[in-house]
Amino acid sequence: MKYLPLDNQPNVSRTRFESVSPSMQLDGRGYPHVAWMEEKNGTNEISYSFWDGLKWSYLGTSKVYISEEEINPTPNALVLNSNDEPQIVFSRRLGEGSRLSLATFEAEWVFKSLDVTYDIGWVGIVKRNSEVESSSSSSGTTGGGEDYYVVVYDITNSEFKVYSVTDAWLLVGIIAEATTSYSTIKISMSFDEIVIAFIEADSSIEYNFFDVVAQTWSFVSFTTLPASELYGDISDMDLDSYYTESLLSEWGCISWLSGDAYKSYVNSAICYPDGSIIPTDSVNYNVEVNEVDVVVSSTDYSVNGYKQIGVTLEDSSGFGYPRIVCLGTSSKTFTLPASLEWVHDVLDIEAVGNGNVFTSLCVNYFEDVKIVFGADSGDIYYFEPSTDETFPIANPEIILLNDSDLAYRLTSFNPSSGEDILGLYNNKYGRVLREAKMPLFITSNR
Repeated sequence: MKYLPLDNQPNVSRTRFESVSPSMQLDGRGYPHVAWMEEKNGTNEISYSFWDGLKWSYLGTSKVYISEEEINPTPNALVLNSNDEPQIVFSRRLGEGSRLSLATFEAEWVFKSLDVTYDIGWVGIVKRNSEVESSSSSSGTTGGGEDYYVVVYDITNSEFKVYSVTDAWLLVGIIAEATTSYSTIKISMSFDEIVIAFIEADSSIEYNFFDVVAQTWSFVSFTTLPASELYGDISDMDLDSYYTESLLSEWGCISWLSGDAYKSYVNSAICYPDGSIIPTDSVNYNVEVNEVDVVVSSTDYSVNGYKQIGVTLEDSSGFGYPRIVCLGTSSKTFTLPASLEWVHDVLDIEAVGNGNVFTSLCVNYFEDVKIVFGADSGDIYYFEPSTDETFPIANPEIILLNDSDLAYRLTSFNPSSGEDILGLYNNKYGRVLREAKMPLFITSNR
């Protein structure tokens, strides 16, 4: 495999840099919009790009914000409004405290900001469609459109804070919760409820619901998934949420990777604001169990196992059936259809899986799963499966979003020819790939 720039100039000079925290949303046509941060030459840059049906494009400039200050982006940094226009949230350090910013595009990028006196460990944004009657409103009033909420983890005071940002920054919710694991936080909107979950340092999953209409928390402190269902140490977690009008029920689907020295597990459960929890398949929490093969006398690399998990939901007859994506030494998608028996497909992501360690994953659904993932080479890729092949591969081809101002696309060639692997060769695994001249995968345990 090799990477070619979209303008077909393979010898373009490029500067390598680190790109982190990709956040993806799909527009009304199912096209991806992606925001991420680039750490480059002493600066931090918030970038944004979207697929317009023919090419990767941007609004005005691909750089939303550039600063020498420390920026705190997250995988929940992006939502789209009803016109498919981006709303991007991030925070940055100030001399004493932090500045929260919501970026929107109005002929140019503009920022709605709030200065706070505390340090921010995590920030994310969700959108609530309020044009239907609120199930949590005692008056049964009807909303007027779209409302936006920003969730913040306040390190200084050990608190989660929820801000309404539809018109101005307004603090509507606050709850004490001491944790050092704020980098693992994930959020999702379930009609009136914001679902919040994170992996605690003791390898438990903590979660809570915040009702944005009643402005109340479901639990006085974050509650824990039953330890008996966690199946070993947790390495990654994701969530998505859904509201079923037929049952007037709001819930969050939490999926996670766990394991011990002998087995690795893919797990999934549905959590409700009343504290009840059920397996997604109504039988057990395990989607898949595998034997673990570890290189002898090595804590750095393993032969088997997944590194990242993502969950999204298919809207089908008033119920969001989970779609789980796992990336690692082998990559798979897991689907739970109406039969409530998990079905899996091998996911062939070709050369990107040959020599990169997956460090981040965002998953969404439109006719099929759409995937954005980061690699420890510092690259971010967009991927959507093609069902035209024996097992799903990239279609359109895998796109490297963040190399200079160009997007690089993956094209195929005969590996036995020893042809240079251009883009991929410029990372630390390139020499291994070139000399091996065959598919190869290295998974880091760090």
